[in-house]
Amino acid sequence: MTRRKQLAGALASALIAGAAWGQVPQGVTEVSADLDGDGVAEFFTLEVTEEAVGDLHVAAGGTEQVFENIAWAGSMYGTLPWLELSPGGSLQIHAANDAIGRNRWHLMLTIAWRQGAYRVAGLTYEWRDTLNLKDSGRCDINLLTGNGVVEDASGERLIAVTGEAPLLADWQRDDGREGVLCGLW
Repeated sequence: MTRRKQLAGALASALIAGAAWGQVPQGVTEVSADLDGDGVAEFFTLEVTEEAVGDLHVAAGGTEQVFENIAWAGSMYGTLPWLELSPGGSLQIHAANDAIGRNRWHLMLTIAWRQGAYRVAGLTYEWRDTLNLKDSGRCDINLLTGNGVVEDASGERLIAVTGEAPLLADWQRDDGREGVLCGLW
């Protein structure tokens, strides 16, 4: 077999294996909605950078804003961030680790336009240990009202968060704020 045929065979095998393992983005990385209520939809694009973070680009009216380091990003299926729209029309930014190690998690930020800015209006954080099934839970907080609930092995408890909903511009994916707000760490 010639070297060219060997390389072609290896490439074909790699492509088939990659497709079989789903090494493609798992969700939508671009959505549009009129969050600011001006009658013109903004275009939201989540770009995964070389530094393995998700930057959110918002294009509207000929201008573009970039919110850097908004979501954690891995390099394989189950670790790639994605965007969705909620039934109420808010933007949802998802980040997750559902592929690597025993500690799996999913973080969803709900983004709304309030007081002239994009704000993190809600946060849902779910976690599970694949080896210790009792170590799992969910935290859901409405950051506009400050009311939330945490469900874990010890039961369900209501929590309260004070202050305004954080500006999206101030949110960083690596500051651990979800755990602090949920009272987990």
